[in-house]
Order: sequence, then structure tokens, then C-alpha cells
Amino acid sequence: MLWEAKSISSGNYTKMKTPSAYKISWEDLDGNSYRSVTTGNLIRNIVSKKWLKGSFTFNYLTENEAETILSMINNYPLYIRVKSPLFGTNGIIECQAYVSQASINMQQNKETGATWSDLSFNIVQSRTIPSQ
Repeated sequence: MLWEAKSISSGNYTKMKTPSAYKISWEDLDGNSYRSVTTGNLIRNIVSKKWLKGSFTFNYLTENEAETILSMINNYPLYIRVKSPLFGTNGIIECQAYVSQASINMQQNKETGATWSDLSFNIVQSRTIPSQ
């Protein structure tokens, strides 16, 4: 399992197609942090840590695969489980998120008709989880 998603919190996760490439990152959320003008030290007021950001890319998709992924990521909120070593021993984070950007290209194939390529989208965590 690389990533799974569901459209409602009480629903069951659906294993999603493995992307051609994906990048998972996290960032801390600070409130009123500043750099001291006397010492140069950064004074941080950490609100929460390790907010998920993800970027997914699919090089080629059938029409059915594209529709399945797009119908799932169009949900707000979107509930996801993502695997990445950034998130500890088992490497899985489960959270509420949203898709902040998405794009897809259509390519014409003379034998099979329309095919889809270069689907890419960004996922951003929208709620804290207990470990944050």
C-alpha cells in the first residue's frame, strides 16, 4: 500500500493506483516565530509539527483509472493514508486532507481513442492528528 483514500470519515479506505512518482514532505506550523535582533537566534512558537504535503504524478492512465482517481480527489474533505519513511517506524500517516491543485493532459491514440497522461495533484493535510 502506497496510498489509500476515502470520501467520508466513516467509510472504508480504497487502495488507489500507485503513482509513477510521488513526493511526500512535511512542515511545521509556527505561530509568531521571530529571529532575535540581539542574539540572532530563532525564537519559535511551534503550533504543531509534521503537516503532510504530497505531490502525486501519473504518467499514463486509462479513462477508467483517471475517472476513479479524479472522483476520489474531488472530495472535500478527503481522508487518506499515505506511506512514507518521513512518518516514523511504520511510515504511514492517516489524516484529513484536500487537493490544492490538479491537472491532466489528454492524448489522442488512433487505435484506442482518448487516453490520459500526466495527471498530477498536490495533497495538503487540513486537520491535526494526535501525534502532532
